[in-house]
Amino acid sequence: MEARAAYWRWMSLGLSAAVVGLALYASDLRGDLREMERLVAEAGKPPEAAKMEKMVQLQPAAEQLVSKGLASIVIDDKGTHLIVTAENLPAVQKEQAFQVWLIKGEQKVNAGTFYPHDGKGSISYTFQPQDYDMVAITLEPDAHGEQPRGAMVMMAGLKS
Repeated sequence: MEARAAYWRWMSLGLSAAVVGLALYASDLRGDLREMERLVAEAGKPPEAAKMEKMVQLQPAAEQLVSKGLASIVIDDKGTHLIVTAENLPAVQKEQAFQVWLIKGEQKVNAGTFYPHDGKGSISYTFQPQDYDMVAITLEPDAHGEQPRGAMVMMAGLKS
């Protein structure tokens, strides 16, 4: 009889521990479910409308160039973005690439690198607004420059 009572005590203790463990696990799952519901609700929201801050036409840097382009500065809920598109770009050789620069006085910020496809290219760059003077595209010897090294292809002033 004593063995039977001990058995039921241990069995009750084991079942109680299992119930507590399952309750903790269920609580953790509820927290995960609430987080997932929050993420799904957030992902389902439409993005805030973007505001066009500035749009300028890029001009060829040399007379013989027929390149055309557009640089836009757009502000949305994710930040300030520079969007540059260009066409009729000169052909690139081997490692060459086009780089976009935001320029303020002597400071030049690399806004990204692109390789053209059929003479066309584009890039988007998110940045902290600093009242830049100019945007320019250069043809670089490779895609790794931190400062302009190649010839300027197109440019536009950003000051009104």
